[in-house]
Amino acid sequence: MSNFESGDALALYNVDRWGGGYFGVNQDGHVVVKPKRNGEQIDLVCFEPAHTDGDVYIHFHKADVLHMGDVWFNGLYPFIDGDAGGSISGMVRACDKALALVGSGTKIIPGHGPVGAKDRLQVYRDMLATVRDRVGALKTAGASEQEAVAKKPTADLDAAWATNFINGDKFVSLVYQTL
Repeated sequence: MSNFESGDALALYNVDRWGGGYFGVNQDGHVVVKPKRNGEQIDLVCFEPAHTDGDVYIHFHKADVLHMGDVWFNGLYPFIDGDAGGSISGMVRACDKALALVGSGTKIIPGHGPVGAKDRLQVYRDMLATVRDRVGALKTAGASEQEAVAKKPTADLDAAWATNFINGDKFVSLVYQTL
């Protein structure tokens, strides 16, 4: 189905018949939920695979709130579940998508860590991209996972991001495995 389009999804899922205005299909052909309650539009939309292959964000338009689930670990290195379809590049793309949705006053709810705002999400996204690029360069140069970890490519970031849950070495391994 290389030419699958949103119209195909409308027909396949028969959204127009049963959706009742609460469901639609986005430009990628994925079913999205758009209930309206008390004037509030709520979008429940799948990210492309990021933390796992089942990540969803919830966007409350009127309240100006975005819930990102485990795509955002605010102030922490994240867990990326490669066995469940997650990847470091997917995490960066999901953050890019979220950043495009929010304004400077939007409250953003992470899966872990405190509620934050666009500026903190941008810092997190930049950290993810930096580590991806550093570990990717090591992998491309032929370093094994163990060699990449030993080179400590997150040493300058660990004080800000490492925890007992995911330390720098563990994060480098997760990134390496999902590149």
